[in-house]
Amino acid sequence: MSELYYTESSINNMKKETTSLSSKKSKTKSKIIESAIRCFARKGVAQTKLIDIAEDAKINHSLILYHFKSLDEVCYSVIESILNEFLEALRKFESKTIVNHTAHLRSYVQSYFILAKKSPARFSIWLHFYYKASHDERYKKLLRIIREYSLDKIRTLLLHYMDESGVTLPPQDLQDASTFVLSIINGNIILALTESEFPMEEYGRQTLRIVERYLQGIKNNNHSESISP
Repeated sequence: MSELYYTESSINNMKKETTSLSSKKSKTKSKIIESAIRCFARKGVAQTKLIDIAEDAKINHSLILYHFKSLDEVCYSVIESILNEFLEALRKFESKTIVNHTAHLRSYVQSYFILAKKSPARFSIWLHFYYKASHDERYKKLLRIIREYSLDKIRTLLLHYMDESGVTLPPQDLQDASTFVLSIINGNIILALTESEFPMEEYGRQTLRIVERYLQGIKNNNHSESISP
């Protein structure tokens, strides 16, 4: 029985071929996801079929099933991709230099609406994500990731904002305030995407006014309690 000998060169060649194949698969999956996003935005998630995505991507229908088990798997990957894009966009926002904590909070609230304006198709698909999360545990886990990330960021911003105003909030009050701010942001983005009565920027301004009035009320109440006999 003959022995097999592999030179360093042959091993490196095999690694290159494997890497190339993996890269090709990754590019195909990304292409399918981008086509799915376009189809979902154009036809709606419920009305989109695998054949629609295949036609948009200009690939064979069977190739989608090679990379994804079903249309639901495609949908999950789309939501996961949008989630990662959204988190990355928020991280880029966080890296910007802000003059003070008040300006930082204002900028953060408005960043959601800036992102929604830049990517309306992706945010429209996000609405379907909320529907899926109502009865599918996998989507609930994704929702918890983005919710906890956003709440943690808002808690930190509110903590610094209140410190800057000379106000100290108990942990539960800080948590309640963070939840309220995030709820207002999410609610108004949904209104902006579904009603379209005003431009996205106007919904952003309205949201900021509501948040500022709410926080001003907290500060006024805190100062009243501090000077009461």
